[in-house]
Amino acid sequence: MSRDVEELFEGGRAAEPRVKWVLGVLISGLVLTLLGMACTAVPGGLVTLAGWNALQKEIDRVDSGYLPIEHRPMLQRLQILAWASLGIVVACFIAQGVLLCLGFYTTLWGLALEALGPLAVLILSTWGG
Repeated sequence: MSRDVEELFEGGRAAEPRVKWVLGVLISGLVLTLLGMACTAVPGGLVTLAGWNALQKEIDRVDSGYLPIEHRPMLQRLQILAWASLGIVVACFIAQGVLLCLGFYTTLWGLALEALGPLAVLILSTWGG
């Protein structure tokens, strides 16, 4: 909010879209989604959705006349990236659901616990009481 107010009163400078922030949120969301395939991709999906929402707000700022119209083509290109990111997230959700139904995660985490050996027993006994 305060950033919007500051932009209104800056002398002579036109407001700029927050492209770097939106791009950072989208990339962070995709990375979290891909890393989350080991257990859950939901947090990454939520971050990606937040990036898409922030981009929509920037496009609304152009549409309302707050931002100059020359930023619209760049934001539309970024919108394509945002939609592609959301498509990747949905594909990861579907893949994760299929892998869960096939028992992949049971096998994966079972092998991981076997590889840890005695450390796994110590961890499980500590959690189990």
